Amino acid sequence: MHSGYLATRNALLLDAGEMGAGMAHDHEEHNELTQLEAQKRYRQVSSVDYEIALKLDAESETYQGLAVIHFNYSPTEEQWLSIDFITLSLLEIELNGQKCLSYQKRPFFVEIPTKELIPGRNEIRFQYENSFDHGGSGFHRFVDPEDGSVYLHTDFEPFDAHRLFPCFDQPDIKAHYALSVEGPDSWVYLHNTAVMLQIQHDQNRYLIQFEPTPLFSTYLFSLVAGPYSSWHSTYRDIPLGVHCRKSLAQYVQSQDAENIFEITSESFAFLEEYFDYPYPYKKYDQVFVPEFNFGAMENVACVTFSERMIFRHEVTYNEKLNRANTITHEMVHMWFGDLVTMKWWDDLWLNESFADYLSYYTMSKGKLFPDALEHFYTRKEWAYWQDQLSTTHPIAAKAANTTEAFSNFDGISYAKGAAVLRQLQYRLGEERFRDAVRLYFKRFQNSNTTFSDFLGVFSEVSGEELRPWSEQWLTTTGVNRIDYEWQEQNLIVRQDQDVTREHRFAYMGFKRNQEAFQKIFEGDLLLTEREAFLSLPEADFLICNAYDYDYVKIRLRRQELEMLSQILSSLEESFHRRMVWGTMWQMVLDAELSPMIFMQTAAEQADLESNISILNSQIVTKMQQTMRHYLNSGKRSFWMSQLFLAAMTQLRDYDHTKEQQILWFRLLLTCADGDDDFDILDDVLSSRLKFPQLEMDQEKRWDIITRMVAFGYQRGIEYLGEEQKRDTSDLGQKRYMQAFISQPDETVKRKFWERVLAADASESTDFLRRAMEGFHWLHQDSLLVGYQEKFLDGLEGMYQKNNLHLFSAYSHLLFPFWEGSELFLQRIKSRLEDSALPPLVRKELLEHRDNLQRKIKVLTNQ
Repeated sequence: MHSGYLATRNALLLDAGEMGAGMAHDHEEHNELTQLEAQKRYRQVSSVDYEIALKLDAESETYQGLAVIHFNYSPTEEQWLSIDFITLSLLEIELNGQKCLSYQKRPFFVEIPTKELIPGRNEIRFQYENSFDHGGSGFHRFVDPEDGSVYLHTDFEPFDAHRLFPCFDQPDIKAHYALSVEGPDSWVYLHNTAVMLQIQHDQNRYLIQFEPTPLFSTYLFSLVAGPYSSWHSTYRDIPLGVHCRKSLAQYVQSQDAENIFEITSESFAFLEEYFDYPYPYKKYDQVFVPEFNFGAMENVACVTFSERMIFRHEVTYNEKLNRANTITHEMVHMWFGDLVTMKWWDDLWLNESFADYLSYYTMSKGKLFPDALEHFYTRKEWAYWQDQLSTTHPIAAKAANTTEAFSNFDGISYAKGAAVLRQLQYRLGEERFRDAVRLYFKRFQNSNTTFSDFLGVFSEVSGEELRPWSEQWLTTTGVNRIDYEWQEQNLIVRQDQDVTREHRFAYMGFKRNQEAFQKIFEGDLLLTEREAFLSLPEADFLICNAYDYDYVKIRLRRQELEMLSQILSSLEESFHRRMVWGTMWQMVLDAELSPMIFMQTAAEQADLESNISILNSQIVTKMQQTMRHYLNSGKRSFWMSQLFLAAMTQLRDYDHTKEQQILWFRLLLTCADGDDDFDILDDVLSSRLKFPQLEMDQEKRWDIITRMVAFGYQRGIEYLGEEQKRDTSDLGQKRYMQAFISQPDETVKRKFWERVLAADASESTDFLRRAMEGFHWLHQDSLLVGYQEKFLDGLEGMYQKNNLHLFSAYSHLLFPFWEGSELFLQRIKSRLEDSALPPLVRKELLEHRDNLQRKIKVLTNQ
């Protein structure tokens, strides 16, 4: 998971006692920790235990804390010991039983003079008052607008635990934690361990004491509190819990909770056997928390999830599978990340790449989602996109500080790393790969590891030196492309020359037999040089990288494209069809296949595709993306008109499944752009027009109304006010604001833009993020033309004064995606000439430049 960490506006600079000259800290101005600082502190500190006592009140914006750090101190040349801590008010520090007056308080840390420490065991006691966070990270506070209930949760990765309590906030200083909490007796309290003692304390208040924790890193600490609804089960002797806000319980209920328990139990059964290591903790809670910044977070035995995974709408198989994958991903982390943790954030991939791949692999071995590895192929689109940007980085990346670590939570550390692990598994064989994983846990349990530790174990078990392989795959960037051709009876397979890597993949050759395919050969190739020669008869169609064992892009031949556009649906295996669609999509993005040809093929083949998941992710979704980004206005209008009519025809089909109807309705909505279209949607909204198997749930209502408002449909604003009264939930408020911002109204746009630029720590990041989704619309380009320059002007300021999650939302959601001009490209390039740009701001601008250059290239290939 990922969290934000820049300067908080509420931190106070409190200087006390003697002010000596401390060591220079790179994070005096920004809330970040450098790798060098972490290495120095690691030499000073060991055997850490925390005692934390918190006093919580539902009505207060602040809380009181008492934290005691026990640790062994080893003298070094450093004059100060730095303890990370952001607090509203630091009331007192005691060092080894005596009041400490010689400390220095900085905005983001406290310094203790090392001359005051004792070699060996020390105790530092902090008494403080702090304010809650509203950015989704730290100690986040949320008030449910439906019933006024207050909910609290923590989210700390990679560098936010010190927002709750003073600590050595780095992954290689693992610790034990003893937490006690005083708070309302109407709340549920969840932590990494179970409640050990709960007593009534004053009127309507509990005193809760949790069992001491096992050893783990600070970023994995968790505390969740509030009047949660809960469901309970067990896996063997492990207590399982699912929890959500009371106002969302109607969407979870017993059936959805049972589905989550079923996924959890199936995954536990496979992982314990596969790892040959029992689940390392005593219970397992899964909590859906409000305003979470990303999908989920692998806190030890208390995983937190975004409420986006509570479905208020009819869902597709893909959505169910994606939620199941997130659940499984976090479960893999209990071993990869929690039990064994990377030493520093430069080895983030040791956590995320393994969790990303093994989650899909685990699901593929179960009964619930046996086609999970097909979906992993779709997941790799993220990696292919990221790896072709100028900002790409090796899987084993550098992270000089925690801000740079934040930027590495991306398609390389997750999807590319996972894809390369799949290639390694195929290269070594499943058993040797599994045995290496087993040894890794046994050797490094409860400790921290590095890239070298990984290589050492896998080389030892495989019996071969893997460093040359790792230098090709883990320390370089870019994706190879495979081309092929026949010369007489020889198949020549080539990889491009940027970086020549060892590739092992399966292949299959087919002949066209009228309106079907006949397989004529199959095999396995280890490609170690630039090209290889295989003695094989010429095939009409070749699948390179069958079943997706390799991380590589394929370029189809022209004659194959012409044939596939006619009979693609007759390929028998769904995995093969999915990979053909994915290959064509990559060729569109590389300007090697016209988006118009792709659209024509997709429109003709959509009704013939029997696999609902392929129809969803590879056909309907890609047609929507093509219309949004890669067609000029005239061709976009043509396809929107054609596909609106096609979707209407499909929606009237009584033989369709519910899921088919969901997909066709989403396409219909995407293509609505005129009053006649909105008149039809008006009838759907009011139930005057009903389509078979399609339920008009709350999310569809908001989707329709938002599009009506954005296009200035006459009854759109009227419906908006009515829907705000109908849906009084937190999400309803956010959907209302998103729709309101969608209006083609200059004043509405300007006032919202000003609000974003003026946002401070008291404003909900999630609320602003949801509203931003309604700002830019393709057809509003003439209204929004001035916001290209405003976006560029505001980018650095958003970085300097806001949490990284709000900065990221601004950069991605308020970038004028509708722009496709060389003029705007030049404006971005001009801003990049500023050598003083902060690294993360520069990275965002570089990626916008790269994406715009790619878009312009595709737009010229109509």
